Amino acid sequence: MLDELHSRIGREQPIDALPRLLRAYADSLHPAVVGAMHISCADEAEWECADAFQRHFVMPLLPELKHAEKSPFRLSNLGARYEWGALAVAEQHFATHAAGRSFKLLVVKINSHVAAVGHGAELRFGALQRYGEYSTACGALHLLLAGNIKPYLNDLRSGYMLDGVNRLRLLDDSAKVDPRWRSLLLAVVNARAQGRRVERDIAQLTPKGPTRYLVVSAVTLNRGADADTEVLCGVSVADAEYSGASSRYTGLGDDPTLIRVETGGELLMLSRV
Repeated sequence: MLDELHSRIGREQPIDALPRLLRAYADSLHPAVVGAMHISCADEAEWECADAFQRHFVMPLLPELKHAEKSPFRLSNLGARYEWGALAVAEQHFATHAAGRSFKLLVVKINSHVAAVGHGAELRFGALQRYGEYSTACGALHLLLAGNIKPYLNDLRSGYMLDGVNRLRLLDDSAKVDPRWRSLLLAVVNARAQGRRVERDIAQLTPKGPTRYLVVSAVTLNRGADADTEVLCGVSVADAEYSGASSRYTGLGDDPTLIRVETGGELLMLSRV
């Protein structure tokens, strides 16, 4: 099933396709307990994505929090930022007695997002019509690209500066990144940056019992009145028992100049250059 996940990387798909695939992956492992963390932007345009994850992954698999009620550990903020230390809290919550007798699967789903209008050669990114007016999505990421300074933007900015590379400068350079894809790649780089933050916490965390971490980074395409879609950007897997673990990543990188965008067909395709 991991190979099936890898085969979907870079391919636009219906908003419920990835949660269903994650459910099939979890079922194939037969873990004692399945836990989940969903990291998404606070933008109301992301409700459709959160609802799909809730219906097709959380409800079938997670333990009951209250009678007939199930919920992932949620981080919903401006720009879909991973907050340092959150994974340790989520891991503790899902470290149930049953998990201690076998192992648990903890799925971390990260959703950056971008507005997308049209299809094929007419596909455009960055703004959607909401409540009768056009506005950017993700608004937080576009403010960041425009050079605004606020505490939450400073936190987002750090993700674009990993390894001493200024990815915002690359995104803003029309000679390096086609302006048609700038908003899309802004979201893709953010999704990968937040995934790298989660991976760093996995490496430092000693779980309560054997744990497999599956970290999936994705970008929601907010399509206004049409049904939203989603692009899986990458998958990380780490197995930990008594100490932190290194993550094995497969997917798109965080250098926007090394991501190819193809819009010739009906569906968007992203790939490494």
